[in-house]
Amino acid sequence: MAYGFGQTSASDLWLSLDFSVFDGQRLTLSGGTTTSPDTNGVNTSSYSIGIGSNPLNRILTGFNYSYWGNIDHLVIRTFQGNTAYQSQNWALYFTPELRSIVVENPDSSFIRELHSPGLALTFNYTGFERWYFALAMQGYNYSGDISRLQEARFIRRLSLNTVSLASSLSKQSTSIYLAYYFSKFTLGGNYYRSQSAISAQISHITDLSATLEIFKTSITYMTGLQISESQQEASIFHNISLAYYW
Repeated sequence: MAYGFGQTSASDLWLSLDFSVFDGQRLTLSGGTTTSPDTNGVNTSSYSIGIGSNPLNRILTGFNYSYWGNIDHLVIRTFQGNTAYQSQNWALYFTPELRSIVVENPDSSFIRELHSPGLALTFNYTGFERWYFALAMQGYNYSGDISRLQEARFIRRLSLNTVSLASSLSKQSTSIYLAYYFSKFTLGGNYYRSQSAISAQISHITDLSATLEIFKTSITYMTGLQISESQQEASIFHNISLAYYW
């Protein structure tokens, strides 16, 4: 379970469950809500369900379905396949995606649906004692010219909340994560860079996290800074999460 908040009164609540099912396979369920002042308090909901092979296997496979958005403004449904190869010190993940994106205005009959295939590649390395390194790259194509959503004639037909939610759609992104493990404590740092599919503007997110493990429970505190070309000043966010293992 995770709770996040920011300096602009944005907040989110997230719950995730991970079960071991037949033959060591993993079943994951998650869901949550987010409220942001950028969308005048409009809530976005998200949930996902996935099944994957035993994480101790050399070759990993899995499938995941996820939903994100607000049914009156913007909805993204994602079908995701997962394939990975892991050795003793490193792992490589290959993740193709297919997204269905529905953009609409609740006060009119305006509805647009786009399809967006994507691909993510992730590399993890644990060969250095107590260190963990991860590099991830992701890119999407769109069946239509999504940048047209910033044109005046589309903005007039859409609500400001719909336009704000659509601004989160990315063309490509890259993230780098580095962590150091103590016996019961972990320090980590992450850098994330993304390019908007609508405006082509670049945003940067940098965060630091600290995790404490006690018995079968872990507590994580994270704080970060987000900077984008469309913002006049950086925004600060915080997140607290609690996990229980059985």
